[in-house]
Amino acid sequence: MFKKLELNKEINDSSSGIVNELLKGIRDIKILNIGDKFINNIKDRYETNREKRYNLNLSNRKYYLIDEIVRGYLKAHF
Repeated sequence: MFKKLELNKEINDSSSGIVNELLKGIRDIKILNIGDKFINNIKDRYETNREKRYNLNLSNRKYYLIDEIVRGYLKAHF
């Protein structure tokens, strides 16, 4: 569980880094006229992080679902 929390923190930090990079790099992008390539790179990185975060949350939801089923069963029968 702690590994998942650590992974979630890493993904969030990466996403924050992408936004910071975007905000700091706007002026350079305009000067170098490489906006499309930069935006596509940022978009790809963001989508990858979003997918990782979704998969991590999906495994957490499965864990909590199983936990609730077992608790409900035990509570009903004991």
